[in-house]
Amino acid sequence: MEEWDSDETNTDSYKAFLEAADKQLKDANEEARRNTVEEMVKQDAALLGEVDISPEFREYEEDDRSKKEQINEEETRLSLAERADYEERSAAAVSANAQRVSHARSQLL
Repeated sequence: MEEWDSDETNTDSYKAFLEAADKQLKDANEEARRNTVEEMVKQDAALLGEVDISPEFREYEEDDRSKKEQINEEETRLSLAERADYEERSAAAVSANAQRVSHARSQLL
């Protein structure tokens, strides 16, 4: 992995990059182009709701939803099983600890 050396910010290529970025940010035509592209993307996104998607793609989407639901159900089941196991082990540990304390007290008396 390369480390960033502070001297690298003084190279000609880095300075050229900064100059180009500065010009681009200040260029009114560049801003107009970005706005035009952004508007076209928004128009395309609006059209997607009107486009008829192929049946195969719908099947893939439905399959994905079904698999996601199965995964969520499995995660819920595993989480509940884990919680039950924890509660059981915790109760057993509390009981064993209480017995040890009781035994230790009886030894002291």
